[in-house]
Amino acid sequence: MTSQITILVIVSLGQPAIPTGPQPKFAIVRGIDKTIGEVTLWQIQTVNEVVPEKAIVNGQEVTRNVTRQVLRTVETQFSVDKGTVLDATGKKVPAAEVWKRLKTGATVLVAGQQPDPLFLRVVRPDTLIFITSPMPKLPRPKT
Repeated sequence: MTSQITILVIVSLGQPAIPTGPQPKFAIVRGIDKTIGEVTLWQIQTVNEVVPEKAIVNGQEVTRNVTRQVLRTVETQFSVDKGTVLDATGKKVPAAEVWKRLKTGATVLVAGQQPDPLFLRVVRPDTLIFITSPMPKLPRPKT
């Protein structure tokens, strides 16, 4: 048993680090409203779109609906007062400091949890990270 653990440790030492969570998403600050404590963000997201498509079936032209993935700019809101904002080192940024640093057109990161440091190697140290509410855990389906 000990030899198996030793081999596992030796093999894993040569491997590159693997992130432990999902990657954050980039967003552009579209608007800032300090009076209600919200920031409007633009994000590029992949969405499914149903489109009609003509095809020839048994010599007849038919129209059927197909689903395609397309990129869309989606506008979202983030509440600075209710949410959590971090810097690229993982430190919490107070709301007063967020309002000072935030500018329309700035690039920020959006994540459901604190991003793994491996993902943050590519951003500037002053990048703000908006932590949104994580998705609730759903109950297991009944079988």
